Amino acid sequence: MNDKNKAFSFFLDFVKRNIISILLLLILLVVLIYSRINSTQTEKDYKERLSEIVSIYEAELDSLEYSKITYLTEYTAKIVSGYIVENRIDLLNDSFLFLLENPHIEKITIINASDARILFSTVKKDEGRLFRGIAVLTAGNFTIDSGEDLHKMICPVYYNNMRIAILLVDVKP
Repeated sequence: MNDKNKAFSFFLDFVKRNIISILLLLILLVVLIYSRINSTQTEKDYKERLSEIVSIYEAELDSLEYSKITYLTEYTAKIVSGYIVENRIDLLNDSFLFLLENPHIEKITIINASDARILFSTVKKDEGRLFRGIAVLTAGNFTIDSGEDLHKMICPVYYNNMRIAILLVDVKP
């Protein structure tokens, strides 16, 4: 028992002589543990905020791309009226090549407003067929028919205030 008291007494003497060093070491240990926890939390918050900013940015880019396609569709409808009036539909294929380079545009179709026949399509097998989409044929203004996997931009083509055709652009969301 005397050896245990001697060892304990030696330990107490050591602690008394080095109390400041031990306290500083404990404070340093607590600060290191706290900074590690805080660093981990900050990194987690940073990653969450970064993913939120990236998703907002991607949504904004998609919105801008969608706006660009909408504008191009309306502009193209004006060009199409000239080709139809001049009966030069065969030249439309060359005109639509720049639109089809956009990865979001799936298909472009021009439908005759009077008999609902497909005058032009980027899918050539559809040309000459009867179009059956009532909502498309009755559209009076530029409309967007949103589907789950495909959006249809419907743009009536006018000449002298008379609807002569309907431009239909299928867009992937």
